[in-house]
Amino acid sequence: MSELSRRDFLRHTALGAGVLGVGALSGFSLTGCGEEAAKPAADSGTPTTPETKELFPIRVITQTVFNEVIVGDKLGFFEDEGIKLEYIGTVPQGVTEFQLLEQGEADAFVSVHPPQVGQARVAGIDAVAVAPGSRDTKLFPHMHYLVQEDSPIKTLDDLKGKTIGIPSIAACTTGLVEYWFANKGETADAEFIALGTSLEASLLQGQVDASTSHNPFAGKALAAGGLREIATSNDVLQQEDFSLAARGFLRSFIDENPAAVQGFVNALYRSRTWINANVDAAAALNAESMGLDPADVSQALWEASKTLHPEALERWVELAEIIGNWEKGQVTVDELYDNSFGEKIPDVPASDKTLKYEA
Repeated sequence: MSELSRRDFLRHTALGAGVLGVGALSGFSLTGCGEEAAKPAADSGTPTTPETKELFPIRVITQTVFNEVIVGDKLGFFEDEGIKLEYIGTVPQGVTEFQLLEQGEADAFVSVHPPQVGQARVAGIDAVAVAPGSRDTKLFPHMHYLVQEDSPIKTLDDLKGKTIGIPSIAACTTGLVEYWFANKGETADAEFIALGTSLEASLLQGQVDASTSHNPFAGKALAAGGLREIATSNDVLQQEDFSLAARGFLRSFIDENPAAVQGFVNALYRSRTWINANVDAAAALNAESMGLDPADVSQALWEASKTLHPEALERWVELAEIIGNWEKGQVTVDELYDNSFGEKIPDVPASDKTLKYEA
């Protein structure tokens, strides 16, 4: 976005009367309050500008999938809350976001499912979810299962004993396949091969029998031809609307920076609200961020609630226990999340839903 278009954009994205304007260009307090109006100087009568406020840095991984963090950053929602996101790059193979937090390389986890929060806690990392993320619906599933066009694999049941490409080991990649078979009293007996972002290409080349495919890459892969979809994550979960993701921090960060955490949660909620009201535009915005053609990007929906759903977390814990992420009773739902910040989120301005993004 050019400096001029950015300035004009911010000028027309008011949180309320008097909140944006000149102050939008110089930052906000962590509480999201509006700036003081310009006051005449005591001696000269010349108006002064509001004092520039330093933005609070929060380090996050660089996104390679459809993510609400990208949207919130592009639309200026984090800046409105006095936050500057700093991207540290993608997560290396064999490393988790929680390890990056524990090592002091990142501040927030923004790309996980609740079982991964539980696994971090089992490993002694005091991670806590403070906001929900994406939803899995029949129309907009979180993940797609792809095979070659002429593959004999037709259904999820046919994945038993096959090689399956995944970006990395996670609750949704290996977990949902294992969950599918466990609910049938069977084991998947599948070999999961971590391929990073080369999943679809590896599948086309016959290096694996099937692959998972997250948004936005499923749309691009299917549009290119040679692959077909056999099922989605919604077929596994068999629930029309399921809360999938968790965003959060280490408890130490939360305790030391409660205002920043509140601002972060506020910005995420505004971002989710905007995406749900502007699905096509959100897909295009993510495509721009990742250098993809918007026509090829799979869309996604996001949690409309301000808080995490305990009932969804309970199902995630059940799933994690079934597939052996931890022993039954080792992790309780209550220790996974903190809804106190979500409960304080102000309602988003009505103008957010019709807000236009100018690249």
